Amino acid sequence: MTPNQKRWTAVSGAIAGGIAASACCVLPLIFIWVGISGAWIANLTAMAAYHTWFTAVAFSLLALSYYFIFIKPKKECKEDQLCSQPLPKKLVKRCFWLAAVMILIATIFPYIVNYLYGAE
Repeated sequence: MTPNQKRWTAVSGAIAGGIAASACCVLPLIFIWVGISGAWIANLTAMAAYHTWFTAVAFSLLALSYYFIFIKPKKECKEDQLCSQPLPKKLVKRCFWLAAVMILIATIFPYIVNYLYGAE
């Protein structure tokens, strides 16, 4: 697997982890906000029991993608070897920060809602 593929795989996993972590709390709100409704949305709250696991996986994939994007050596190809055109690093970094924001929102959203609307 090339370094470019590793970066994209890790970032895609982090984005998927962020979506999975938000499935119980943020995702139903977004569905209703954009006009998608139905009784099946209430079934997404059953995933709240797995919120901690999804968040842990998402943070792990985010850390892995951080390693591949920012820490790992930047050398794409070995000398005297044909190389494919690397994807723009700006796009990969933007996707990384998008995943980071999604995971952060998915992590703190239940606590903010509980603080604002929870029983005292």
